[in-house]
Amino acid sequence: MSEARLSAIDQVIVDAIRGGAEIIERDGWTKGDLHAPTGEHCALGALDAWLTEHTRHGTALEYLRLREQVQQVVNLHVQDTTRYSNVARFNDATRTTYAGQVTRKLREAAAWYERTRLAQVMGSLTEVEAALKAEAKAEKKAAKAERREQRKIKRKARRWGRSPVTWPAEEQVTDKAEERV
Repeated sequence: MSEARLSAIDQVIVDAIRGGAEIIERDGWTKGDLHAPTGEHCALGALDAWLTEHTRHGTALEYLRLREQVQQVVNLHVQDTTRYSNVARFNDATRTTYAGQVTRKLREAAAWYERTRLAQVMGSLTEVEAALKAEAKAEKKAAKAERREQRKIKRKARRWGRSPVTWPAEEQVTDKAEERV
């Protein structure tokens, strides 16, 4: 079986989320601002900073689409695992009191997305493998039926005293049999 791998865009999304956690650890964490004047970042600001540092190619529209996808992944994970509707609300909540909570949530989101996408890739690979196996089984069955048919023709040809190589077709075997009766 093939080794399952994330697509390039999925890998960038996972790297961006993990990178956001690393940026918070490196530069510091803040609430209420994407980027504090002293250099700290909130969760969204850290994701934005990573994308700015690591995605220099492409158009502004591509960058914005990628940023939106990264935010959607993190928001989905935050919605599933907390009482908050998105990562910005989680970051700015009064219960979120230190950077470790935010970096842990970002790393969890990256791991969750990676597992989810790999499971989808593995599922599609499994479906492809199942289809290939079914196709191979059908080909094997058809080949077996063809061999069975060839053996039938050979038996009929021997019965009538003819070479199976020169025996034209099964219809003629039945015609000869009817003539002799």
